[in-house]
Amino acid sequence: MPPSSSGGGQLWYPSTTGVDERYPTTAGLAGHVARTGETVVVSEPGKDPRFNRERELAKGWTTRNVMAAAIRYG
Repeated sequence: MPPSSSGGGQLWYPSTTGVDERYPTTAGLAGHVARTGETVVVSEPGKDPRFNRERELAKGWTTRNVMAAAIRYG
């Protein structure tokens, strides 16, 4: 699920388990996109210094590619 901005400098990932995840906009590629509005496409995110491994490690995932774009409204 894509992150949503909750205001206050955080991104949150709504969860079906009832435990939402929150990350500061200073962390990771999604945070970079939220701060700058820049679209990013990264084929090897583990080599990108902006990549935040926290969520990947917690879920046991291996992220191979990332594409992120800001959607702004209002």
